[in-house]
Amino acid sequence: MLLQPQAKLRVALDPATEALMWLAREDRVKVTNLFKNVADEHVINAEGVVEVRQLDQGASYIGVVVAQGHAPVMMDFQDLPQELELQLDEGFGISGTVRDSEGKPLAGARVEAFGVITELDGFRYRQYATSTVDGSFSLAGFLSGTVRVRACADGFACSDAKIEVAAGKIADAVELDLASGRDILLKVENEIGYPVADATVYFDDLLHVTDANGELLIAGVTSRTTIPVKIFGHGFGMWEGSFATDQDEVVITVPGGGVIEQQVLSGRRFAAEDVIVRWQAYHPNGREGESGEGEWDAEHGIARATGLKTGTYALTVRLPGAATLTSERVEVAPGEEVVLAPVVPDRGLAISGRVLDAETLQPVAGARVSCEPGSPSVFRAPHVVENAPGTSTDTDGVFLLEGLDAGTCRAVVSASGYAAWRLDGVEPDDIGFDIGDVEMDAGMTIVGRVYDRNDRPITGATVEITEDAAYAYFAETTVRTDHDGYFDA
Repeated sequence: MLLQPQAKLRVALDPATEALMWLAREDRVKVTNLFKNVADEHVINAEGVVEVRQLDQGASYIGVVVAQGHAPVMMDFQDLPQELELQLDEGFGISGTVRDSEGKPLAGARVEAFGVITELDGFRYRQYATSTVDGSFSLAGFLSGTVRVRACADGFACSDAKIEVAAGKIADAVELDLASGRDILLKVENEIGYPVADATVYFDDLLHVTDANGELLIAGVTSRTTIPVKIFGHGFGMWEGSFATDQDEVVITVPGGGVIEQQVLSGRRFAAEDVIVRWQAYHPNGREGESGEGEWDAEHGIARATGLKTGTYALTVRLPGAATLTSERVEVAPGEEVVLAPVVPDRGLAISGRVLDAETLQPVAGARVSCEPGSPSVFRAPHVVENAPGTSTDTDGVFLLEGLDAGTCRAVVSASGYAAWRLDGVEPDDIGFDIGDVEMDAGMTIVGRVYDRNDRPITGATVEITEDAAYAYFAETTVRTDHDGYFDA
């Protein structure tokens, strides 16, 4: 396999200050993978400098820097290595006052304000302050748009408000009145009483995550009320309900607690990020139900699915260069741990070929080759397409893609500077079905402009070019509009 050359990025801020930077490869930001879900977080030190190494040299990246008291700065770049100097400004500001229910000013209240960057798939950034002795506060560092302001204080319920900030507009002062309230310790457990760690808890338009003990401290809720909540976690998917705020501790029991595990006997050790483990649930009539991701224990070579509700399941494991291993269907009782018999990976089937430049007939090295199960004209789960096995061409443009499952697949070849090439109905075999010479050309160029409803050009909008097929989940290419709203794909 041809490895991608690595390079580094150095970012310096003016003025120098501590900040956070989120960075993502542009081709990994898709409809099903929003920027905030695929971006890596990096800390910028007090000197305003950060160096990020091991970035892919030929890739395009997008990112954002958020510093306290300064407006977020978005960036996009390619052709690494790079040294970027980013100028920070104060952006727009807001101010207001925090009072109690009797109208008296509250000093020391914690004030947070959240803005949204629509160009980065709704990425949310935060500025914060503390109210002074007269209850007043001021915050800077906002882009134009809607800002949500929230104030909390010990012994009081939090209060929030929304405000619009824009160029040429003086933002209204924010008045936040805090009623008496309390803090609540929320505990999330499964049906056998085990804590559910890293569960996502959603209420009041905010996301929270439980700690290693399945606990979450909820500050500043109004007493004697009922709060609707949604909880997402491994195995049980989503639980929806509510909890009352008339007690200091609330325990929510979500479905799940069952475990399936299976050891894969291999002479190689695979890292967790290289192995795909999934579980599939089945209805009593045998039809497929919900599914989800499992875990790979790299040290012991064990695939595991945890937090499963009572029901029927199968476990699938895909190692690099091997066909998918699918277990038998097993029944899982509440809290039961099912240990399946060890399995040995199979090499599976393969395809082979050579990738050439259509004009010069010279080999194209480093082209990405995959074979997606089925066809985009019939339904396929998005994860099946996203996790399709792939490889890269060598210096002679030759490839051998192994580890394919039985059945037809769609060969897809992509390379920088070329249009994607596809071939449906490919039948992998034991020796590597030869799809022949793949001749890549530059394809077509699409040029356009993006406006809002008031005919104003939109800067930084994401434009995805997608194949015209019923189940084409992922974009052929993704670009962003320039300062005048134009794009060139």
